[in-house]
Amino acid sequence: MPKVAIAESLSDWEGLLASAGSLSLDDALLGENLEELRTLLDQAKELHALRMHLEGERRAAAQALAQTTEQAKTVASRLRSKLKGVYGPNSSQLIRFGVNPRPLARDDSPPEPLPGIFKKE
Repeated sequence: MPKVAIAESLSDWEGLLASAGSLSLDDALLGENLEELRTLLDQAKELHALRMHLEGERRAAAQALAQTTEQAKTVASRLRSKLKGVYGPNSSQLIRFGVNPRPLARDDSPPEPLPGIFKKE
């Protein structure tokens, strides 16, 4: 149900309770229905408030996740760039880090990585 419809429904039910509650009828069925509507209205108000609160938290979490994701992408890019510097842009070792090495020119052999920087597996 759209937010406007919820607000309209809550307002409508409050008006109905106010109008029908002022009647001086001794009908037990009417009193029973009024009390049930009053209870349901209170529940609906509580649930609507909870929903609005949770939606606010969801938006804040989504924004924090987007910021964290952007930071992680930047750091990963920096790390891959440094690995290119260690192994060289043509090294086939870059593949295991998710980096495509630059294609070799004809008659080129890949350079060896610097010894002692990383342990060999």
